[in-house]
Amino acid sequence: MRKSAVLAALVVMLLTPTWALAQDSPSPTAPAVTDQEKVVAYAQPSVVYLDVTWTAWVFDTFNHGYLNNGDPFVLYSSCTGFFVNDTGNIATAGHCVDPAGAVDAFYDAAARWVSATSYYQNDFSLAQIRRFAEEDYRIEGEKKSAGGRQFEKGAEVDVQAVWSTSSTEPLYDINGSLSGEPHDARVVRFLSGDEGDVALLKVEVADTPALPVLDAAIETGAEVTSIGYPAAVMAVSDANLSDPSFKPGTISSVRTNHAYPVYEMSTPMSSGMSGGPTVIASGEVVGVNSYGISAQSQSFEFSQSSQTLVQLMTDAGVQNDLGEVGTTYRAGLDAYFAGNKAAAVKYLEATVDAAPEFAMAEEYLDLAQDLPTPPPRDEGSNVMLVIIGGVVVLGGLAVGVFYVARRRRREPELAPSAAIGTTVAPPAPPAPPAPPRETSRDVLDGSVRDTEPTKVMLLTGWYCTNCGQHVASTEAKYCSRCGSSRDEG
Repeated sequence: MRKSAVLAALVVMLLTPTWALAQDSPSPTAPAVTDQEKVVAYAQPSVVYLDVTWTAWVFDTFNHGYLNNGDPFVLYSSCTGFFVNDTGNIATAGHCVDPAGAVDAFYDAAARWVSATSYYQNDFSLAQIRRFAEEDYRIEGEKKSAGGRQFEKGAEVDVQAVWSTSSTEPLYDINGSLSGEPHDARVVRFLSGDEGDVALLKVEVADTPALPVLDAAIETGAEVTSIGYPAAVMAVSDANLSDPSFKPGTISSVRTNHAYPVYEMSTPMSSGMSGGPTVIASGEVVGVNSYGISAQSQSFEFSQSSQTLVQLMTDAGVQNDLGEVGTTYRAGLDAYFAGNKAAAVKYLEATVDAAPEFAMAEEYLDLAQDLPTPPPRDEGSNVMLVIIGGVVVLGGLAVGVFYVARRRRREPELAPSAAIGTTVAPPAPPAPPAPPRETSRDVLDGSVRDTEPTKVMLLTGWYCTNCGQHVASTEAKYCSRCGSSRDEG
């Protein structure tokens, strides 16, 4: 068994490199792209622009009447989000959809209206009116019920989500309206700014391209990129739906805010980027853009840990599932960045077939098709490799046989034993020369006569009549040389 294992190991050891050489192993040149370009490719299709509309009535409790002639105040804001699964769930910052967070904005709007319309007979300053607002005004949202229109504290929020996988589709049309087929987004659940500042929305769309969310903390010094639609940039440039800002930086420190983990980052952010993803080089989400400190000469930006988002998703029964389209798209990108043309084309074609509107997948499919084609396999070289490998294997087998034969010659012969069934005796050695004929004298008449040799039993043993071997022990029944019985012959 030991000898067979040695031979088998030797054959495998010799065969493996030979067949590995005979296989086709193309290694085309990978495209020259930066880590930031990879982040854009992985993350951009999943980033969502959120257009938020706030509606509230402002009731003056001191004068018992609604301001703005009984009409609601309407305010607008924008945030960023990203898909977390292929069934239309969007993650964003909690303060982007928290009605309580909009109260101060409605106080400001109401104070400006009062100051501009001489609502009060006295000439109060805007600052005085603003103080009255906090003391006397109540912000109410409309809720319709079977009993008619009712109000409750807090503003109404309406969110429209707009996204595109195209690199050319504008965010707004010439009339200032959202383009790109905006979808109504329902607020599923949120945590306020002091309680984790993350939220989940839902649009009724299938096969949405999602980002993987890591349920793990990252350490200080890790390289990250914050993504979002900064309102300041959009205000001074032509808005482009597929062109969010990508701000690279590092994790400056790991902190907590109201016991929730947050990351201080060196990535510069501004209003409008709230709710966007903070990702690592592979496009995996490690945080949600949250808040900054603007009163300092140097900006300080913070991102909520993705662990808080994962917990909110778990509580809401929402799974982080990329789905078939998202998984295939990322596989195609992985292959493209590795320079594997065949795999990249295969996966990206499958993505485009499943989602024809996925323009970015089509763009990378074109790039993948432009990768260098692996050189054709040289059959002659492969045959020569196989022949050489065969010679090496035969030589190895010969070495193995020699090794086993040598070991066999070194092993001692087993003596026959009565306890081991029937023993085959080794070939008998040549018979010894016959002992010389002896003469003896008859004691009766003194004559001399010839006598034949006979089996002579010695006091200290006996001679084997088959081979002539002297067996020293009188107790031994078998010859130690040829195995013949003492009684044979």
